[in-house]
Amino acid sequence: MFIVNTYTLAVIFCFITMLCWGSWGNTQKLASRNWRYELFYWDYVIGIFLFSLAVAFTMGSFGSEGRPFLKDLGQAEWKNIGSVILGGVVFNASNILLSASASIAGMSVAFPLGVGLSLVIGVIVNYIGAPKGDPVVLFLGVALVVVAIVCNGLASGKMRSGSEPDKASSRKGIVLAVLAGVLMSLFYRFVAAAMDLDDFAHPAAGMLTPYSAIVLFSTGVLFSNFIFNTFVMRHPFLGAPVTYKAYFSGSFGTHLIGVLGGAVWCLGTAFSYIASGKAGAAVSYALGQGAPLIAAIWGVFIWKEFKGAPKHVYALLAAMFLFFIAGLGCIIMAGRDSSVRQEPVRVIIETDMGNDIDDALALAFAHKAMAEKKIDLLAVGCHKLTATAGRYVDIVDTWYGHPDVAVAVSGTPVKEMSDYVDYTSEPCGMGFTESLGGKFEEPVSLYRRLLSESPDGSVCFISLGFGTTLAQLLESGPDGISPLDGVSLVRRKVKSLSIMAGSYGENKRAEYNVINDIPSMRKVFELWPVDIFQNPFEIGKKVMFPASAIEKNLGYDSLNPVAEAYKLYKQMPYDRPAWDILSVLWVTEPELFTVSRPGTITVDEKGYTHYEENPEGRHYVLSATVDQPRAMKTAIVEGCSR
Repeated sequence: MFIVNTYTLAVIFCFITMLCWGSWGNTQKLASRNWRYELFYWDYVIGIFLFSLAVAFTMGSFGSEGRPFLKDLGQAEWKNIGSVILGGVVFNASNILLSASASIAGMSVAFPLGVGLSLVIGVIVNYIGAPKGDPVVLFLGVALVVVAIVCNGLASGKMRSGSEPDKASSRKGIVLAVLAGVLMSLFYRFVAAAMDLDDFAHPAAGMLTPYSAIVLFSTGVLFSNFIFNTFVMRHPFLGAPVTYKAYFSGSFGTHLIGVLGGAVWCLGTAFSYIASGKAGAAVSYALGQGAPLIAAIWGVFIWKEFKGAPKHVYALLAAMFLFFIAGLGCIIMAGRDSSVRQEPVRVIIETDMGNDIDDALALAFAHKAMAEKKIDLLAVGCHKLTATAGRYVDIVDTWYGHPDVAVAVSGTPVKEMSDYVDYTSEPCGMGFTESLGGKFEEPVSLYRRLLSESPDGSVCFISLGFGTTLAQLLESGPDGISPLDGVSLVRRKVKSLSIMAGSYGENKRAEYNVINDIPSMRKVFELWPVDIFQNPFEIGKKVMFPASAIEKNLGYDSLNPVAEAYKLYKQMPYDRPAWDILSVLWVTEPELFTVSRPGTITVDEKGYTHYEENPEGRHYVLSATVDQPRAMKTAIVEGCSR
């Protein structure tokens, strides 16, 4: 599917949204003069639904990134499907109420009040639900846009001053505008809550992409229209009741104009959803709700609605445009901040700490990423058969200022086939501080607890060793922590697995992390229900961690437990392949890697991994172009150093 990968493109999409939302109403002006709004609205809704399907089967079904539309729809959880459909129902109710308000109290009352209220409340609701961007700058921009909308309303009011409805009708119109504004402010959040706004390219299991969301949303609009619009046709706010017979008596051209209006609105909404992953829900919604100003531009320059107006009306229009431009500038700047600052990724690391030194380097890298708020390290689990691996992890966690990170030590560790020097024991006698006093948790119970406490689709597992504990997690059953079995719990709570394992190419091998527990690794690849990103042996060989960084003590003044372990592992100076560090780097900087198409990875009885492309698969193999290892090396050295 097509994905917006830059903030600049996201802003362009949001401007298109604003243009579409502010322009579709022109189609009603083009319809026959005696064509009632209730009848036009049916064509408008049909246009929304048909165009949503067109977008889903084109932009939502082609390309190498993300889940194609039908696959995404098939895996969606019912609660997310229901949330988006409810968003469509809420929007439809608000849109009908806003239209009724405009017909009773006039555009000058309905749009400034209804849209202005929905803009303020909607941005607050969407920012709370998905806090991206600088809130001060964002809400300053919203305030300026609201002032612009009010200026537009005052200008319109001056032009209509001689034909205002009576006070009773005005009060009725105001009440309807307030109700419409409150409802309209809520619909976008129902949709955004069901989408994985953090990663459309690899969305969490059960959540939706923008393309399935727009189809479900339009379905909610269409089916609710049988109730809402039928009621309004029989009990109109103004004028005589209208029948379906009148609708079917309309000409093909009249119907087509209404369908076009719906298609234009749907294009804007689809682009808003697509842009929300990069710009954030609040920014996408705020930019789109500048639509009344676009409508005002149509009215001023195309329809000549203000022709012959007094000078003070043009002054209000000029002020409207100035406030509008200033507000949009603030909103864009607020969102640019969100494109840099993302929410930390919740991470659990599984490691055979004490085998290769790259595990220690990976942990140092993770702590630096945590300090920079790129990740939130929840726990580190050890499955190496040694008495000091857990203590060493505790030392590193404490030294880097994160003593509250949970540490688990497996009660069924693997006795691996190696002659590795265990670098974890000696640092335990160097006087480094230990926070946990040698008291470590059982990994499966710890992981189940952490997952159950986490938001759905929010946790990333990073596996740097064997598949033993992960297989045990998948095999776990319901307990007092969660009523879900292991596979179901992972499916609901885990976003992805980044794993260092396997080998490919001419010199492929039965890789170390696989052969030490082949049955468990086979089980992980067979049963893991969400995306797996495999970092094979070959990339690490291309990216060497330099001894020079260790000789500088990783840039720190005091004794560093990772630098000391590196010196113990082999005689200095030596460079070491960055196998495990790259699995952490993938989580923080995925743009540095090349990613395969979706497929299926299997493990044979000898420990060799095999990848087969499969559009329905959830496995991806990472690789590197000729130039990427250089950037990776820079990133890991900087990420491990002060």
